[in-house]
Amino acid sequence: MTRQEWVDMIWPLAVEACRKMGGYLPEILTAQTCQENGYGQDPDCEVLTEVNNVLGMKRWLINETWESEYWHGGFITKKTPEWDGNEMEYKDDYFRKYDSILDCLCDYLQFMRDARYSVGGKYKYRDVLTIKDPFTLIETVRSRGYCTDPSYTKSVLNIMTEWKLEDRNKGGTTVTYSSVREALAALGVELIDRVAANAGEVPAHNANSHEFFVEHFLGVNGTNPDLYGGGYGGHYFIYRDGRCSQAALPTDKLWHVGANANNGFYYIHQTARNYNCVGVECATFTASGRDDDNETWYMTEATQITSAKLAAAFLTVYGIPMDKLLRHGDVTNKNCPSPHKRDQGLGSNWTWDRYKNEVQKYIDQLAGKKTTLLIGSSGSEVAQLQKDLDNLGYYNIKQNDAGQWYEEHLSIDGDFGKKTEEQVRLFQFYEGLETDGIAGPKTLGRISERLTEMSGGNTTDVFTMGDLELTINNIMYEAKEKGWLYGNSHVYPPCLDNYISCDRMISLALYRHGIKHQPHGGWCGSNLEKALVSMGWVKAADPEKVTGKAVVVMYKNGGFCHAFWQVKYDPATGLCSKYDAGEQSRWMDNVQPFNGVKRNEWTDGRYVGAVYTMPDENKKKALIRTGQQYSIDFTGHRISVDGIFGDESRKQVVRMIQRAANLDYQAQLKEDGLRGPKTDGVMAGHYVELGEDPQFLTTVVEIFCLLMGKDPHGVEFPGSYGNGLAECLGMNRITYEQLIAMVGA
Repeated sequence: MTRQEWVDMIWPLAVEACRKMGGYLPEILTAQTCQENGYGQDPDCEVLTEVNNVLGMKRWLINETWESEYWHGGFITKKTPEWDGNEMEYKDDYFRKYDSILDCLCDYLQFMRDARYSVGGKYKYRDVLTIKDPFTLIETVRSRGYCTDPSYTKSVLNIMTEWKLEDRNKGGTTVTYSSVREALAALGVELIDRVAANAGEVPAHNANSHEFFVEHFLGVNGTNPDLYGGGYGGHYFIYRDGRCSQAALPTDKLWHVGANANNGFYYIHQTARNYNCVGVECATFTASGRDDDNETWYMTEATQITSAKLAAAFLTVYGIPMDKLLRHGDVTNKNCPSPHKRDQGLGSNWTWDRYKNEVQKYIDQLAGKKTTLLIGSSGSEVAQLQKDLDNLGYYNIKQNDAGQWYEEHLSIDGDFGKKTEEQVRLFQFYEGLETDGIAGPKTLGRISERLTEMSGGNTTDVFTMGDLELTINNIMYEAKEKGWLYGNSHVYPPCLDNYISCDRMISLALYRHGIKHQPHGGWCGSNLEKALVSMGWVKAADPEKVTGKAVVVMYKNGGFCHAFWQVKYDPATGLCSKYDAGEQSRWMDNVQPFNGVKRNEWTDGRYVGAVYTMPDENKKKALIRTGQQYSIDFTGHRISVDGIFGDESRKQVVRMIQRAANLDYQAQLKEDGLRGPKTDGVMAGHYVELGEDPQFLTTVVEIFCLLMGKDPHGVEFPGSYGNGLAECLGMNRITYEQLIAMVGA
């Protein structure tokens, strides 16, 4: 075997080992095998190569400080060079035999992961799994005693450089996700790191082969993302709002699927145990707030979505098949997680079959998002990226010497150059992603989502000016955090400088509210007008007569846009005063307030192309749509989210009442949305009033207000009858009979 053949053979195995064991650099691992046995050609190492020991792994490794420190498998004896100060001498030693080279690489990485300075003490090498700089990684390994050769670091790095191993995963190579964190990010979930905070709770002998992924529920009303009692708890935790945190590494063995005969629990799975299972604890709640096993336990929709995404990410990263996705109750006879076992399908709870279907959906989604494209990449994947960006409206609008505007589209040539990078950066800028110009899993996934939206027509939700103003305030906060300055951009794309103007803030806000056509600066044009009309905005027949709130003005002459929250005409001066986002964004001392614009300038061809307003009726429609979505979250029953309070929504209100009766009074009503004698009999005389303890019937009233186009000042589960709700209803108390009469059911 030649040296080239050795490198080509080891490289994919090193990539797989690093993926499977959760870290390390494959370029360093590959170079180490070349150094340790001379590319498989060193006569002194021939006996080791024959037994697949390509890293000189000895039978004993750091006495009794990690679970696999003593090798129970086969071994051989050979002389090995050891450095003692400045002198080298040969000594007899025992070395491990492996079934495959991959087994050897994984065993080495397990040693890096689990070896400690002393029993139960600090990990000796574990941090090297996350070090990204090659020199720092290998020097850390050497300096902590892995080898005695003082030139080891230099030798390994020279091999890495000679074979350009660091470049093997660059330039558009299709790669697997390197971590659960990366795969989750591709699905839009940020993983909160609490591993260091929980290190003291991880058991000393803790090797975990992570062959199964197991879902649990917390079993109490509350939150506990951390480990306790010396290793009890899940590796991951999902909050009620869908956030996800990590308390331990997948390679840590925790106490989460054990069977205790004294408590009546026993194993029902043949092989799943603590040493090969990774677990996620999901936040749950009961309607009564009592921590009682006999209560019905619920998970929120957000919790279940994130749990499914986490499971998909874990199975994808570690190559685990779907049949190894388990509930705790599949490992032992425990009712866990109750929302997906005994209580599955009730209220907001998914069935276990639906959960697995959602996991598979996200696995499929991840499978289509593995490519990373950047400057220097080429081929069909780059050509598709260029085509997708162009279809989404990411191209330049320029002005020629004659003052005429024209479109400069990307060349669909399959070469990732500077112009393609600019459009990728611009897309990332408008999507709120990191503007690094690299089309990685998250960026490509977002592009796919936007194309799907376009293929289904314009699906923009109605939004109010208050929504838009809040978004702009958030954008201004982001700008301050990033150190941006207020002013006009002098480069293209605008995300390449540190300036943000009023126009750009408004275009960003509109973009984040669903107007996703031509975000590059071509805001005035047929695409934007179609988007505005589709979401319910109305074009003013006479801009001269437009007053009041929610006015969007599109310039004719070059793709700018202003949104004026309040427009007032002053006959004495002939000026129209406007309060807009620009005046709120003056964090620089030298920024001046916007000047007045004369009304006759609005229509003289220099400024206004069109004026659009948001009618009050559409604000009402937006509230109804919000109520319809809340009703779905509460009942688990889907209805149309169309902003129309019709028969379907009326039936949904009855279904919510039945749901509330079951939660508040354990009524055991059938939640079918049909009002009958049983529902009336259970609910007769019931009411909610100002100042009462929280209950789910109040939640129904809050959602009903939204369905009527009114703002109840928030929706809670369970709901509290406060002053905001009383003001919305115009009453301090409402009975079941009054509610039914208002519904018209």
